[in-house]
Amino acid sequence: MPIEFTGDMDFIKAMQKKAKALTDKSQKKRILNAGAEPIRKAMAEKAPRGVKNPNTWESKAGKKYAVEHLKDNIIVSDIKENDTVEVGPESHFFYAKMLEFGTSKMAAQPFAEPGYLEKRNEAIEAMANETKKVIENL
Repeated sequence: MPIEFTGDMDFIKAMQKKAKALTDKSQKKRILNAGAEPIRKAMAEKAPRGVKNPNTWESKAGKKYAVEHLKDNIIVSDIKENDTVEVGPESHFFYAKMLEFGTSKMAAQPFAEPGYLEKRNEAIEAMANETKKVIENL
């Protein structure tokens, strides 16, 4: 048996407009990024960084190379098909999982899970606040 809702048409239209705004991709991105950013920052703060010169690396032949660090490359992905974003290292930092979980020859240096656990409540709150702002600005 279907449920029928009757009421003020202006109210119904306003609610439909607000619901539609929350399905808009730019609004979704805004809300999801608000939640992802505190987690991204916490992961970056906790990511290990080498002790050598932080900006260059010199080969045996004397050639200098710019160095990218994991800590500086924790990113928030674009929105996925299931309306989620991923937070973590860029794909060329394949060794990040070895740092996170360790190997048979190296102890774990976790940064992703501790960063997530530390900031998950803040992320939920940030997303709720951003959702409220989106709804209020319609």
